[in-house]
Amino acid sequence: MTSQQNQSIDSHDYTLNNTTVSDDMSLYLCGTCKTPLEDNHEAVLCENCETWFHICCQGIPSKEYSRLNSSSIIWACLNCHSQNYSHVRPGKSNQHYTSLDITNIDNTDDDDLSIESLESNALPKHESSPKITKRRRNKVRPLKILNVNCQSIPSKVGAWRLLISKHEPDVVVATETWLNSNIYDAELESDDFVIYRRDRERSTGGGVLIAVHNSINSTEIKTENENAETIWAKLILTSQQNITIGACYRPNVADKTTTPALKKIVETMLNKQHRNIILAGDFNYPGWNWNDMQLKPTCQHINLHEDFRAFLNENGLFRK
Repeated sequence: MTSQQNQSIDSHDYTLNNTTVSDDMSLYLCGTCKTPLEDNHEAVLCENCETWFHICCQGIPSKEYSRLNSSSIIWACLNCHSQNYSHVRPGKSNQHYTSLDITNIDNTDDDDLSIESLESNALPKHESSPKITKRRRNKVRPLKILNVNCQSIPSKVGAWRLLISKHEPDVVVATETWLNSNIYDAELESDDFVIYRRDRERSTGGGVLIAVHNSINSTEIKTENENAETIWAKLILTSQQNITIGACYRPNVADKTTTPALKKIVETMLNKQHRNIILAGDFNYPGWNWNDMQLKPTCQHINLHEDFRAFLNENGLFRK
């Protein structure tokens, strides 16, 4: 276990965190000639057989290829004979990510939606179908994670929807969702996401949620420890190591149960070979200066802060 493998992100910190996941740019072969596709090659993706082809291998002239970027021309795949629309779509892919882009937003309301969107890297020139619900094998780009403290999604569904639309995240980690069993996932108006959530059953407030774009294969990871308000999911990434992501809400600065519970959960994860862990949420440790992990002079509950730092260090979790 090295310190580069795991991350901890707190929603009170407005910073961008990056860690390298993969930098292999030559993982794609043309479906016809089986030679690598380079960045400067003209290529098209067949949506049906999920394969990239050189345009010469598909019999598409260069002059016609240049028109695909701005038209609705249909081209037929010579491999599977399916028809493909030639629209270009902004970079979305569940296959190859060079880094993590993590946006942290605290206590979201309508005013928070003025936050500048993260820049996304461009992907391969062409992707079939104007209405794509599955992100295909494209040029390398960051995996974008949005970490947000909501303080009630039900009362801010419009802001929630606009936030996702603006930032176009691959994964959303939300704390203080204030959801309950009477509120269905469909009411969150997040049709493009698979929702994993843990609501409070015996009291109001709180709650954690992980939303994973439905182009990314994912599954919930069940944990047995009830002393931490968390939810966990595994992102299954092709040609890369899988990522385990957890959402955590520590309810107040004096809470003594969350960190010991987190320690047991993460140790169990590591024992089960969950090696790439991202732990995000609202940890309520205001006494930290997160830039250098030093305590502020005004810090209260020093021992609890130190316990949390020990937990991070012992499990290879780091914060940039």
